[in-house]
Amino acid sequence: MKKKRNRYIFLMVLGVLMILGTVAFLRSTIGKALLKSKSHFITSAIDPRVRYEPEAKEHGEKIAAFLAEAIKRVEEGHYTPFEKEISVYVCASNETMNEYNANPGAQGRGYASFKGIYIGPYAFSFQGLDTHKESLMHELSHLHLNQKLGYLGMGFRIKVPIWFREGIANSVAGSGGEGIDEGEAVNNILNGKHFP
Repeated sequence: MKKKRNRYIFLMVLGVLMILGTVAFLRSTIGKALLKSKSHFITSAIDPRVRYEPEAKEHGEKIAAFLAEAIKRVEEGHYTPFEKEISVYVCASNETMNEYNANPGAQGRGYASFKGIYIGPYAFSFQGLDTHKESLMHELSHLHLNQKLGYLGMGFRIKVPIWFREGIANSVAGSGGEGIDEGEAVNNILNGKHFP
Protein backbone atom coordinates (compact mmCIF):
# COMPACT_ATOMS: atom_id res chain seq x y z
CA MET A 1 0.00 0.00 0.00
CA LYS A 2 2.79 2.41 0.97
CA LYS A 3 4.67 1.53 -2.25
CA LYS A 4 1.61 2.36 -4.33
CA ARG A 5 1.14 5.66 -2.53
CA ASN A 6 4.81 6.65 -3.00
CA ARG A 7 4.61 5.73 -6.68
CA TYR A 8 1.44 7.78 -7.07
CA ILE A 9 3.07 10.81 -5.40
CA PHE A 10 6.18 10.40 -7.57
CA LEU A 11 4.09 10.31 -10.76
CA MET A 12 2.07 13.34 -9.66
CA VAL A 13 5.20 15.36 -8.93
CA LEU A 14 6.75 14.24 -12.22
CA GLY A 15 3.59 15.23 -14.11
CA VAL A 16 3.49 18.68 -12.48
CA LEU A 17 7.20 19.24 -13.27
CA MET A 18 6.65 18.21 -16.89
CA ILE A 19 3.70 20.60 -17.22
CA LEU A 20 5.67 23.46 -15.64
CA GLY A 21 8.66 22.72 -17.88
CA THR A 22 6.47 22.70 -20.98
CA VAL A 23 4.82 26.00 -20.03
CA ALA A 24 8.21 27.58 -19.32
CA PHE A 25 9.57 26.37 -22.68
CA LEU A 26 6.55 27.63 -24.62
CA ARG A 27 6.91 31.05 -22.99
CA SER A 28 10.63 31.21 -23.77
CA THR A 29 12.03 33.02 -26.81
CA ILE A 30 12.80 29.68 -28.49
CA GLY A 31 9.35 28.28 -27.74
CA LYS A 32 7.66 31.39 -29.14
CA ALA A 33 9.84 31.21 -32.27
CA LEU A 34 8.94 27.57 -32.89
CA LEU A 35 5.23 28.25 -32.51
CA LYS A 36 5.13 31.56 -34.38
CA SER A 37 2.65 31.38 -37.23
CA LYS A 38 3.85 31.67 -40.80
CA SER A 39 0.33 31.83 -42.23
CA HIS A 40 0.81 35.42 -43.45
CA PHE A 41 3.67 34.42 -45.77
CA ILE A 42 2.72 34.34 -49.45
CA THR A 43 3.81 31.43 -51.64
CA SER A 44 5.88 32.50 -54.63
CA ALA A 45 4.44 31.81 -58.08
CA ILE A 46 8.00 31.32 -59.37
CA ASP A 47 8.96 28.60 -56.87
CA PRO A 48 6.50 27.37 -54.21
CA ARG A 49 9.36 26.50 -51.86
CA VAL A 50 9.79 30.25 -51.31
CA ARG A 51 7.36 32.19 -49.17
CA TYR A 52 7.60 35.88 -48.43
CA GLU A 53 5.92 38.47 -46.25
CA PRO A 54 3.62 40.78 -48.23
CA GLU A 55 6.04 43.71 -47.87
CA ALA A 56 8.95 41.57 -49.14
CA LYS A 57 7.48 40.47 -52.49
CA GLU A 58 10.30 41.93 -54.61
CA HIS A 59 12.95 40.26 -52.47
CA GLY A 60 10.96 37.02 -52.33
CA GLU A 61 10.74 36.80 -56.10
CA LYS A 62 14.49 37.42 -56.45
CA ILE A 63 15.14 34.52 -54.08
CA ALA A 64 12.60 32.32 -55.87
CA ALA A 65 14.18 33.02 -59.26
CA PHE A 66 17.61 31.88 -58.01
CA LEU A 67 16.61 29.02 -55.67
CA ALA A 68 17.01 26.12 -58.14
CA GLU A 69 20.49 27.32 -59.14
CA ALA A 70 21.45 27.87 -55.48
CA ILE A 71 20.35 24.34 -54.53
CA LYS A 72 22.36 22.90 -57.43
CA ARG A 73 25.51 24.78 -56.37
CA VAL A 74 25.16 23.77 -52.71
CA GLU A 75 24.61 20.10 -53.59
CA GLU A 76 27.67 20.20 -55.87
CA GLY A 77 29.71 21.93 -53.15
CA HIS A 78 28.68 19.34 -50.54
CA TYR A 79 28.92 16.44 -53.03
CA THR A 80 25.49 15.12 -52.02
CA PRO A 81 21.84 16.13 -52.44
CA PHE A 82 19.60 17.60 -49.76
CA GLU A 83 17.82 14.92 -47.76
CA LYS A 84 14.58 16.79 -47.11
CA GLU A 85 12.34 19.42 -48.62
CA ILE A 86 13.55 22.99 -48.52
CA SER A 87 11.51 25.95 -47.33
CA VAL A 88 12.72 29.52 -47.66
CA TYR A 89 11.01 32.39 -45.82
CA VAL A 90 11.82 35.93 -46.90
CA CYS A 91 11.14 38.42 -44.11
CA ALA A 92 10.28 42.08 -44.61
CA SER A 93 12.24 43.25 -41.56
CA ASN A 94 15.20 42.19 -39.51
CA GLU A 95 12.98 42.23 -36.41
CA THR A 96 10.56 39.74 -37.93
CA MET A 97 13.39 37.44 -39.00
CA ASN A 98 14.83 37.58 -35.49
CA GLU A 99 11.48 36.55 -34.00
CA TYR A 100 11.68 33.29 -35.97
CA ASN A 101 15.37 32.99 -35.12
CA ALA A 102 14.77 33.53 -31.37
CA ASN A 103 17.63 36.02 -31.44
CA PRO A 104 16.38 39.55 -30.78
CA GLY A 105 18.76 42.28 -31.87
CA ALA A 106 20.82 40.16 -34.28
CA GLN A 107 22.03 41.88 -37.47
CA GLY A 108 22.22 38.94 -39.88
CA ARG A 109 21.35 38.51 -43.53
CA GLY A 110 19.72 35.16 -42.88
CA TYR A 111 19.82 32.02 -40.82
CA ALA A 112 19.15 28.31 -41.17
CA SER A 113 16.95 26.34 -38.83
CA PHE A 114 16.41 22.60 -39.06
CA LYS A 115 13.27 23.03 -41.16
CA GLY A 116 14.21 25.83 -43.50
CA ILE A 117 15.97 29.12 -43.94
CA TYR A 118 15.01 32.73 -43.34
CA ILE A 119 16.37 35.58 -45.42
CA GLY A 120 16.17 39.14 -44.11
CA PRO A 121 16.43 42.53 -45.81
CA TYR A 122 20.16 42.90 -45.04
CA ALA A 123 20.80 40.16 -47.64
CA PHE A 124 19.73 42.67 -50.28
CA SER A 125 21.76 45.60 -49.02
CA PHE A 126 24.84 44.41 -47.15
CA GLN A 127 27.40 47.21 -46.97
CA GLY A 128 25.81 48.64 -50.09
CA LEU A 129 26.09 45.36 -52.00
CA ASP A 130 23.26 43.18 -53.28
CA THR A 131 24.35 39.82 -51.90
CA HIS A 132 21.07 37.91 -51.77
CA LYS A 133 22.39 35.08 -53.97
CA GLU A 134 25.43 34.55 -51.74
CA SER A 135 23.28 34.81 -48.61
CA LEU A 136 20.84 32.21 -49.97
CA MET A 137 23.63 29.75 -50.84
CA HIS A 138 25.37 30.37 -47.50
CA GLU A 139 22.22 29.58 -45.52
CA LEU A 140 21.36 26.61 -47.76
CA SER A 141 24.82 25.23 -46.99
CA HIS A 142 24.03 25.44 -43.26
CA LEU A 143 20.65 23.79 -43.85
CA HIS A 144 22.33 21.00 -45.84
CA LEU A 145 24.72 20.28 -42.97
CA ASN A 146 21.85 20.43 -40.46
CA GLN A 147 19.90 17.89 -42.50
CA LYS A 148 22.86 15.54 -42.84
CA LEU A 149 23.86 15.57 -39.18
CA GLY A 150 20.49 16.19 -37.55
CA TYR A 151 19.80 18.21 -34.44
CA LEU A 152 21.57 15.81 -32.09
CA GLY A 153 24.50 15.50 -34.46
CA MET A 154 25.01 19.24 -34.75
CA GLY A 155 24.65 19.98 -31.06
CA PHE A 156 25.73 16.96 -29.12
CA ARG A 157 26.98 13.86 -30.92
CA ILE A 158 29.39 15.49 -33.34
CA LYS A 159 30.96 18.79 -32.46
CA VAL A 160 31.32 20.54 -35.79
CA PRO A 161 33.59 23.54 -35.25
CA ILE A 162 32.18 26.93 -36.19
CA TRP A 163 35.14 27.62 -38.47
CA PHE A 164 34.21 24.57 -40.54
CA ARG A 165 30.47 25.36 -40.67
CA GLU A 166 31.09 28.96 -41.70
CA GLY A 167 34.03 28.06 -43.92
CA ILE A 168 32.14 25.53 -46.02
CA ALA A 169 29.16 27.90 -46.27
CA ASN A 170 31.40 30.75 -47.46
CA SER A 171 33.25 28.46 -49.85
CA VAL A 172 30.06 27.13 -51.43
CA ALA A 173 28.51 30.61 -51.62
CA GLY A 174 31.65 32.35 -52.83
CA SER A 175 31.13 34.82 -50.01
CA GLY A 176 32.95 36.06 -46.96
CA GLY A 177 34.79 38.95 -48.52
CA GLU A 178 31.89 41.31 -49.11
CA GLY A 179 32.75 44.93 -48.55
CA ILE A 180 36.43 44.62 -49.47
CA ASP A 181 37.78 44.70 -53.02
CA GLU A 182 40.37 42.27 -54.33
CA GLY A 183 43.17 44.85 -54.50
CA GLU A 184 42.65 45.83 -50.87
CA ALA A 185 42.64 42.16 -49.82
CA VAL A 186 45.90 41.46 -51.70
CA ASN A 187 47.49 44.60 -50.23
CA ASN A 188 46.52 43.56 -46.68
CA ILE A 189 47.96 40.07 -47.20
CA LEU A 190 51.24 41.47 -48.58
CA ASN A 191 51.47 43.85 -45.59
CA GLY A 192 51.06 41.02 -43.08
CA LYS A 193 47.46 41.86 -42.13
CA HIS A 194 46.11 38.33 -42.14
CA PHE A 195 45.80 35.24 -40.02
CA PRO A 196 49.01 33.14 -39.91
